[in-house]
Amino acid sequence: MLFGIISGCLGLTCLVIMGVFRTINQRMELRMGKAKATLVMPVVGGLLIGLIGVAFPLTFGDGSLQLKYVVSNASEFGRDYLIGTMIMKMLALGISLGFGFIGGQIFPIIFVGACAGAVANLVSGV
Repeated sequence: MLFGIISGCLGLTCLVIMGVFRTINQRMELRMGKAKATLVMPVVGGLLIGLIGVAFPLTFGDGSLQLKYVVSNASEFGRDYLIGTMIMKMLALGISLGFGFIGGQIFPIIFVGACAGAVANLVSGV
């Protein structure tokens, strides 16, 4: 039951992050104009995602390729790194979708769930 509550909180956190970045993009469109914001916001988003990717390389892409490494080598990555990767992946997803990049939500959310499951395994041994 505890894992279910934690998973629900993670899902809600991801939705809030996506909403925040979508709101930032909409406000910048109002402030700068749609044409300017269409050029500026993807550049800002790409810069932010690049900085996240330098610190946490597992956040690049949709997560389908990185998934097997997280599941099979969770103990080598460590609990703290996996928690950081999970949070940064949610931020990268929110930035990507909020600032107008193409892509979906399914595989990144599955990757976040796999990181959360790996952390739960490392912490509890379940």
